[in-house]
Amino acid sequence: MRFANLTAMTGGTTVSRGIFVVLEGVDRCGKTSQGKLLVEMLTRLGREASLFSTPDYEGFAGKEIGDHLRGKQARDALGFECMLIANRYEVAGRVRDALAMGRSAICVRWWQSALLYGHASGHEAEVVRRICSSLPEPDLNILVDVNPLEIAERYDRQNIYEQDLGVQVRLSHAYRKLWEVNGGGDRWPVVDGAKDSVVLAEQILALALRRL
Repeated sequence: MRFANLTAMTGGTTVSRGIFVVLEGVDRCGKTSQGKLLVEMLTRLGREASLFSTPDYEGFAGKEIGDHLRGKQARDALGFECMLIANRYEVAGRVRDALAMGRSAICVRWWQSALLYGHASGHEAEVVRRICSSLPEPDLNILVDVNPLEIAERYDRQNIYEQDLGVQVRLSHAYRKLWEVNGGGDRWPVVDGAKDSVVLAEQILALALRRL
């Protein structure tokens, strides 16, 4: 995939420390693809970076989450929310390790999705936020904003959340509100996920470089 001159984007300087970047948004908005592109571009700039994702389906909590989403093992709403949060704490240790080694940590979904999906399931947002308060705080929180109605036209909806278009629309509004409440700006930017993927990747890289 072709990108602009990445070295020029850094002003010819080298990056000396890691950054924790979170990409959020509704299901199938493109955040995983953008996370992979960001790791690729940082690596090309000589900056080591690791990609993480929640849910991480490899751990115990992740496997339970996967079974629930595929309808293989139903859990009540509270049990599922606990699994989602536990899974993030499983990943948190690896994020901290990467940052301690000077690597950048790029994570697809973090506490924000636990908060919003939990609230959509009837849990108090303040309670979920307190439980997540010991998770590492990102340096940069990027919302990849795409209209769920457009996503539904392009992809088959596979898990129980993706299949409920009304939930996806409500989550889309909730994401925008959360970013608005947190002030937007350089630390909480919203990007247009409907853009060309390369153009969007370069925009996200530029946002990350400002935090380094």
